[in-house]
Amino acid sequence: MALLFCCPVCGSNLRVSRSVAVATVACPGCREPIHVPRHTHPREALHDTPAVPAIEAARARAGLTRLTLSLWLFLVCTALAIIALSLRAAVGSQPPEYVFVWVPLSVLTTACWGVGLLACWFRVRGYLQVRGAATAVGVDLWVRLPAVGAVFTGIGETSAITSVIPWLVGRTVFELPPEIAALALLGILCGLIGLVLEFAFVTAIHRLLWETAGWQAANKTGRYAVTFLFSSVAALLTVIAGGIAVIALVGTPAPPPVDTDIASAPLPFEVRVVRAFVLGGLTAITALVAYRYGRLLRSARRALATPQPYAGPIPTLRG
Repeated sequence: MALLFCCPVCGSNLRVSRSVAVATVACPGCREPIHVPRHTHPREALHDTPAVPAIEAARARAGLTRLTLSLWLFLVCTALAIIALSLRAAVGSQPPEYVFVWVPLSVLTTACWGVGLLACWFRVRGYLQVRGAATAVGVDLWVRLPAVGAVFTGIGETSAITSVIPWLVGRTVFELPPEIAALALLGILCGLIGLVLEFAFVTAIHRLLWETAGWQAANKTGRYAVTFLFSSVAALLTVIAGGIAVIALVGTPAPPPVDTDIASAPLPFEVRVVRAFVLGGLTAITALVAYRYGRLLRSARRALATPQPYAGPIPTLRG
């Protein structure tokens, strides 16, 4: 039996005998040393055993479908959060005791919390269903870590939403009790840990695509990783630029008197405009990352569905 795959540099289809124990070979097309995969690429092979068993591939497709559903739920949660923040900013100087202010905020916050936790649960289920296929290609760890990360994300979301409830009803950060402030910090920390752990799933998708669809499909994970890192830096710069713009337009605010109700003080028009631009920028960045991640999940589902064998000539390498 032969191991069939393609060169990740020039795309040439290659064959290596399973009896030849080599880690790298020289591609006859581009003369570059390339890594020999452990399994054949079904899309580029005439015959041989696929890298992922059919039953595990079906489970992985179901898991990727759950991850896609979780992505949609995350977008719904983001939209609810944006509406809640916009509503709170629009009525910033009015007393929060009014029913027309408190009821929509409480409903939106509860819905955001519930949808966010449901999205985390779908992600945990999705990661665990992909574990069998990931084990077949040797990346089981990179699926277990995101599953744990989704749990951290859920804890962080619960803590974060609980900590912003006082602000939604008219209290300020300076008026938060120490335990609520500690809860907010805990939520931020858990959210960051969960984000890092869940990003490890990109490694598992890369390996699955590499072993089932070839190097061209696997390259999509690299493009998504670049988009994610660029978007993270862009989001940070957007927030920093918004703070600089506020200081440049209205100056550094003087500390208010102790008996002043900061929550009831109206915000200058310039500050509201800058906040709107920052919120719009963050929304656009989130939409871009979600779009690229959705495309990546769709590519992985297709790669695990019905691989098509390559019917062209394949040279044999002997290491």
